[in-house]
Amino acid sequence: MSVRSWLLLGLLAGIWGSSYLLIALGLTGFEPAFVAFLRVFLAAAVVVPFGLRHWRTLSGHWRSLPLLAATQVAVPFVLISTAEQQLASGLAGVLVASQPLWLVVLMPLLRQGWPALTSIAGTVTGFVGVALVVGPSGSGDVDPAAVAMMLGAALCYAFGAWWAKRTMTGVQPLAQTGATLTTATVLIAPVAAFQVPHELHLGASAAVVVLAVVGTGGAFVIYNRLIKDAGPARASLVSYLAPAVALGYGATILHEPLGWNSVLGLALILSGSWVSSRAPLRRRRAAAEVPVKETAVAGCTDR
Repeated sequence: MSVRSWLLLGLLAGIWGSSYLLIALGLTGFEPAFVAFLRVFLAAAVVVPFGLRHWRTLSGHWRSLPLLAATQVAVPFVLISTAEQQLASGLAGVLVASQPLWLVVLMPLLRQGWPALTSIAGTVTGFVGVALVVGPSGSGDVDPAAVAMMLGAALCYAFGAWWAKRTMTGVQPLAQTGATLTTATVLIAPVAAFQVPHELHLGASAAVVVLAVVGTGGAFVIYNRLIKDAGPARASLVSYLAPAVALGYGATILHEPLGWNSVLGLALILSGSWVSSRAPLRRRRAAAEVPVKETAVAGCTDR
């Protein structure tokens, strides 16, 4: 990769890795659904202008947008914000890194073929890492419901990535991202309406604005630039860097406990994800294959 691509990769890992820290700060003044709503609303305002000239590429794909927006943005963003009320921000970033593991679990259910043995081994390794992080010797008294919500968010990301590849072929990435964020704003709005705050807290407001404008909208623009410069495979390296950055931010800025189990668990999750995402699938039949096309939102950790 070029020097610029490496710089973009490092910048993007730093930005996406800070998402969980900024969510935690935003929750000091806002309720979870309202944090998610402000995040997608402001992020859409950033991204939509970049994709407007390519809006016509969405023709014929509008019916697929609600499910994509729900699984790639609306549901996981609300789940993550809700879970972080009880969960350390660094741990949240580690658990979302399980997304590739869930994709392997989903493939047979979606009739996309059966995982190879190496892929199964990688998935098992990754989930052992999850158990190590959240188990009795892990991060202390961890709320099981919060952990379930984080894993549910990762599962949503995995399904959304598959759905995007299946239904968004030919759509310009920034047009797709802008439309997805706009649709997600509409989906979250009814829930957020019940959580409108009575007063604004300066620190929480600043955190959410940075989360939305830089950590979500700006990050998507950078990610698509990185894909164009370095290709989707190399751009996907950010998925392995951002969780480690999130763990570091939580430990250094929020003074969250960082034990050996967190580091080892993250290593197992990332190594398992790397193996499982690169191992081939044993196809039942060639006709079952879905053409793979890199999309604006597939393959990322938290946005």
